[in-house]
Amino acid sequence: MNLTILSVAYPLAPVGPDAVGGAEQVLAQVERAAVEAGHRSIVIAVEGSQVAGKLIPIGCQPDPYDLVAVHDDVRQAIDGVLATEEVDVMHFHGIDCAEYFPANGPPAIVTLHLPPEWYPKSIWTHPNTHLHCVSESQQRTCPETAELWPPIPNGVDLGSFRPRWRKCGFALMLGRICPEKGFHIGIDAASRARMPAMIGGEVFGYDAHREYFVDQIVPRLPGTPHRWLGPLNLGRKRRLLRAASCLLIPSLAPETSSLVAMEALACGTPVIAFRSGALAEIVEDGRTGFVVGNGCEMADAIGEIGQIDPRECRKAAEQRFSLEKTIPAYIGAYQRAFEQDWRDLYDRCPYATPFASPEWMSGLPGELVTARRGSELIAAAGIGEMSISDYRDVLAVDAEAAQRLWSKLPPCVLDEIPPDSPFLAWADEPSEDASWCPFVRLDNLNLPSKLQKNLRLQRRKLPGSFEVASPSQTTEYLDALFELHESRWEGNGLLNAEQIQAFHRRVVPGFAKRGWLRFHGIRIDGRLRAVLYAFAKGGRVYYYLSGFDPTLAEFGPGSLLIYEAMQYAIAQGDREFDFLRGVEPYKYRWGAENRINKRLRKV
Repeated sequence: MNLTILSVAYPLAPVGPDAVGGAEQVLAQVERAAVEAGHRSIVIAVEGSQVAGKLIPIGCQPDPYDLVAVHDDVRQAIDGVLATEEVDVMHFHGIDCAEYFPANGPPAIVTLHLPPEWYPKSIWTHPNTHLHCVSESQQRTCPETAELWPPIPNGVDLGSFRPRWRKCGFALMLGRICPEKGFHIGIDAASRARMPAMIGGEVFGYDAHREYFVDQIVPRLPGTPHRWLGPLNLGRKRRLLRAASCLLIPSLAPETSSLVAMEALACGTPVIAFRSGALAEIVEDGRTGFVVGNGCEMADAIGEIGQIDPRECRKAAEQRFSLEKTIPAYIGAYQRAFEQDWRDLYDRCPYATPFASPEWMSGLPGELVTARRGSELIAAAGIGEMSISDYRDVLAVDAEAAQRLWSKLPPCVLDEIPPDSPFLAWADEPSEDASWCPFVRLDNLNLPSKLQKNLRLQRRKLPGSFEVASPSQTTEYLDALFELHESRWEGNGLLNAEQIQAFHRRVVPGFAKRGWLRFHGIRIDGRLRAVLYAFAKGGRVYYYLSGFDPTLAEFGPGSLLIYEAMQYAIAQGDREFDFLRGVEPYKYRWGAENRINKRLRKV
């Protein structure tokens, strides 16, 4: 389901393809990918930022470095968005984000782009907030008591950073010009190695940064082959990375990652870096560059850079630093953060079927429309294509929540609402009949005598044994179901499309964890020859699908599995066996009666 994501950037640095900082580049990459995946993006960032979604600009203060005023601007911008938009997940990137966390809001993700010790202590305990690092080395330095999600390593767009094998004999340094980046050490190392250095970056308006540039960088340039390039756009940065003989990273800070190192390797350019934080994880000493301890060792490494094969650098980037690995991890984090809220809402709606659960619906196309009361998620409805869902429950905790949700829905049709859903009464709108869902009452089950006779006869003739799958057998049963269903329907069954199979492979573990999954099977000579796939919740069993070896058709394996599933359900205390949508004649041979789903039209 598509989400609305509010991203909040560090308020003093612009976001976009030409961004200098790694945090701003990551935000731009992830935000663009989220929009391309169909999610809605809102970004709060300094004016002039470039985003794929909707930009809420800040930065109108007379003094942009007056952090008290800037933080107040960010807080007002966040409060304004939350008051007018139904945001599903917030994503913070700034080191100062604890200064403008909203008092109430949806779940938040914080990407820790900088060393953990640089953050305030309050960041580790903020409620409904999920933190993650960008490297393993960074995570190891976090407080032991911190509850962290797994790291999401940075990545680069390998298609945008193409390799060049012939280099142009200069060293390159890129980044923010500030004391902890140690560019003065890199310039001295390049001088000792007699290699020209190109320095590109931006000097932000902090006094310490300006003083560093004036006192340490400018005096080292006159009379040398070294050049100060100033801020670089993306195109120029790529050209320089492709042409450089090496990239120098003389950082004095415990780097948590290094996008520019990954970009250089993607261009086939070796990296020479200090042993600072994650740099030693990124640079493979002797293969993709050199990891050194000081300026003298950096100068020596520059002299040996010809030993590094640019093709090995590119290969390493392809193996380890592709953005194609990073983006799914962030999209998955958004889903995970929101699904915790969604799951809490679902659990507060005991009437809801498994088809309304996040375990089922999060893998479906379409949009999820939500309503909140403060930070609390109080209602949700999926709109769009939901043909594989036999029921479309609308989740709401009370009548006020239902009416608030209904007022927010765009023009749409909500099909397959169970007739006992309280939403039908709460919404107070006229409904229509939709589909029939035949079901059998399991209390005092009394099957027709002819059916009982056929079942006894088929059971005596059928070789093999009946099983109920254990949790460790779910993968075996699902694989068998796909194979048997395809065999029976000769490639035209409901489970033959790869995306449908992928959907059920994602659903099954979640349903198994919930205790909702029911697999029944017939095993002959050690092989599953028939499988029934069902769900169970709240005293009702939902018979979803089955498959069997066509050579067993004379034994009636489908009917026998349904009977076994009913008997098992009775033993578990279940009250109904639901055949789901469709009026196929075989369902009524079991004495089924009809439940009629409803339809609501929002115009």
